[in-house]
Amino acid sequence: MVLLGAVVMAAGHFTLGFRDAFFVGLLLIIVGNGCFKPNISVQIGRLYVDEDPRKTTAFFIFYCGINLGAFFAPLVCGALRSAVGYAAGFAAAGVGMGVGLLIYVAGWALRLLPPDREREKSKVTGHSLSFFGQVKVHRWEVLCLITVCAMTVPFWGTYEQSGNTIALYSETMVDRQVGTWEMPTEFVQAINPFLILAMTPAVNAIWAFERRKGMEPTPTGKMAIGLVFVALSYTYMTLITGEEGGHTIPIVFLIFQSALITWGELYLSPVGLAFVSDYSPPSLTSLMMGCWLLSSFAGNYLAGWIGTFYGRMSHRAFFTMLALVAAAAAAVMYVVGMRVMRRLERSREAFANAGEVLAGDPAGVGGEAAGRQHAA
Repeated sequence: MVLLGAVVMAAGHFTLGFRDAFFVGLLLIIVGNGCFKPNISVQIGRLYVDEDPRKTTAFFIFYCGINLGAFFAPLVCGALRSAVGYAAGFAAAGVGMGVGLLIYVAGWALRLLPPDREREKSKVTGHSLSFFGQVKVHRWEVLCLITVCAMTVPFWGTYEQSGNTIALYSETMVDRQVGTWEMPTEFVQAINPFLILAMTPAVNAIWAFERRKGMEPTPTGKMAIGLVFVALSYTYMTLITGEEGGHTIPIVFLIFQSALITWGELYLSPVGLAFVSDYSPPSLTSLMMGCWLLSSFAGNYLAGWIGTFYGRMSHRAFFTMLALVAAAAAAVMYVVGMRVMRRLERSREAFANAGEVLAGDPAGVGGEAAGRQHAA
């Protein structure tokens, strides 16, 4: 699926260069990304056993790889768009996807990727489960994971203003002059991925210290902290923004706002990927990764709807609204997240006990009893 997704996405980028086939190119990218993104995230998680503390670090490395591309993309594609035209920018994205595909194939050939798992067998009966059987057995885990995914929608709705209203704001309200050179608006989009690369070691160091002291927050606790930083970033914007009338702010002010929201992103996005990988039933991991990405879709849709208020409100009022949405979402994530984590830990313990009983009872009698206890 990863190979198929990469090929289809590359074809989509090249297709975007033809004006009459623009929507065909978008469709190819959507389908390719749907094949690619959930499955490659699952492969990262399967490099480690469950509850391995290195798993979150692995997703940070994976996330840095994503943002290394995100840093160069607006610089390369934006420069090509300015110098040659849109077709050249889209073609550059296709070339980049092709290079990534070659790297992946090389890793596959060198057996650096984890093997695919066979269909999960029931810890109660020892038989293979159908898709609906897996969902039924793991209904509480699935429900808990979907709940956490849903609670991240306000994060994406506020965070994604960076590529929406913040981009418009930087076009008209930010002084992008550096000496005699004016920074293109596209280059502003490279600030966030650069900060991710710069801040990731610091975040990892903080969590390693907290882990040694026994103070590390739960995954949902970290996500709540991430939402708090998003709220702080927009609170900061209410303090420094220039209202409509020609007053602009220095680019360094926008960089500081981006630093706050990036810190929040590091506490939520890679943590969420590791969380879904860690707590998903093995045979449903790709499906649950799809739910995680579906929350991003809903958040982007919310971001678009929120963005419609940008032209109807003052800048200060608009950023205040974003801060309040993120703060409210942080409170919900903290309170509901504690209950979700307790439920997931109980389910994990119950299934582990059921597996131990089945391992010592080939006839499956004790396994049935453990299964009934878990259901109760």
